[in-house]
Amino acid sequence: MTIQQVLARYESGAITAHEMVVDCLGRVDPGDPAAILDQIPPRALPQLAEFLAAYKPGAMLTLHDRMIPSSAQVLAARRWLGPASEQVLAPVAGDRRKGG
Repeated sequence: MTIQQVLARYESGAITAHEMVVDCLGRVDPGDPAAILDQIPPRALPQLAEFLAAYKPGAMLTLHDRMIPSSAQVLAARRWLGPASEQVLAPVAGDRRKGG
């Protein structure tokens, strides 16, 4: 399934914002997160921030054969969201910020 198909399913109500966000994060190239994350509708950004805040490397499970995003993908998404969001997001293992 392409990113456009995922977004279309979200727009049609076939999947939730959370499902769409996790799917998008799993497609992020840590070297170019904007290529995927810029496509997330602005109204779904709170779900993105929520997932990033709750992310626990190695401790998360998934259903329906979906991949949990990697720490590198989560760190890239946190950087993409910008400095203001970093104040509310907990550090991820491998994050070089204080406490990470």
